[in-house]
Amino acid sequence: MVAVGGRRPDVVGITAAMLHPVGLAPFKQAYPDRVYDAGIAEQHAMTRAAGLAMAGLHPVVSDLRDVPQTAPSTRLLMDVALHKLPVTVNP
Repeated sequence: MVAVGGRRPDVVGITAAMLHPVGLAPFKQAYPDRVYDAGIAEQHAMTRAAGLAMAGLHPVVSDLRDVPQTAPSTRLLMDVALHKLPVTVNP
């Protein structure tokens, strides 16, 4: 992520209260204004990613949970996939 972030200023990281476990801490250290932590609101993380993608950014949503098995799957389908947005999900 850090290397990609250096080449692409549109890449941002999003997590739901798992900054260190998902490995976004080095990215946050390098680019502190490009990491968003949604707390324990996984659905909000996915919807935020959709909004950021609509604004021209490329969000990478990182979560240790199995995304298709959890509540964010609805947001992934309805907010991201339905609109064909450039969001990367990194479970």
